[in-house]
Formats: sequence, C-alpha cells, structure tokens
Amino acid sequence: MKNNSLLIAALALALSTIIAGYFIGNMHKTGKEYDRYVQVKGLSEREVQADLAVWPINVILSGNDVKNLKDNI
Repeated sequence: MKNNSLLIAALALALSTIIAGYFIGNMHKTGKEYDRYVQVKGLSEREVQADLAVWPINVILSGNDVKNLKDNI
C-alpha cells in the first residue's frame, strides 16, 4: 500500500513536470515570434524625432539629523 502511494506521487510529480515544461517552452516560442527589432550597422547618422525621453535624477543626501536632511531637500 505504501509503495503504491509513493509510485503514484512520483508519477504525478513527473507528469506535472512534463506538463509545466511544455507550457513554459510553448510560451517562450510564442513570445519569440513577436520579437521584432532593427539592427543598424555603419557610420551614417540621421536625426529622428523622439517620442520618449527619460532623464533619471538621483539625489543622495546623508546625515544624522532628519530635520537637517529635509531642509536640504
């Protein structure tokens, strides 16, 4: 009885691993179909109009007094 339950648990684990691998592989394959990109090689330059600009601003302050840090910000 104990051996049968171990066998069933092992088969269930193996089957679930196979099914999960199938779905992960299929998801990866489907996702790769929509990878569309342009690779440019050469020395030519051209100005293009940008539709997005990202300017990261990092502020770093250090001190031992919270009130002083708030005033500095």
